[in-house]
Amino acid sequence: MTIPEATHGRNRITTRALKQVVSAVAAEAMGVPARQVGVQLADANGLLQVTAIAPIRVLSLTAPRRAADAAGSILARATAAQATIRDRVLHLTGSSIGQVTVRLNDANIQAQERVQ
Repeated sequence: MTIPEATHGRNRITTRALKQVVSAVAAEAMGVPARQVGVQLADANGLLQVTAIAPIRVLSLTAPRRAADAAGSILARATAAQATIRDRVLHLTGSSIGQVTVRLNDANIQAQERVQ
């Protein structure tokens, strides 16, 4: 018995599925629920252009100073989210990404929970 040769073809990911993946990745990177993330996709000379619109999770101003400092600045976290989105979407979908834009539209303020 011989193993049949692999058939050649292509896999295609629909725009809707790609938006769901980008939304989930962006939500995880921003620390917010996926339902709060909006995604826009565009073609930029054969590369995927991603725009993620979401709030970013921040600690309450009443949080202990050390905990607030550990989270990093909002700008630093948004920049890190861009890199995370680019890397994870490439890894999960194989799509070549040209640009990732993160638009912050709100702050999701989380109170620091106390350890009892």
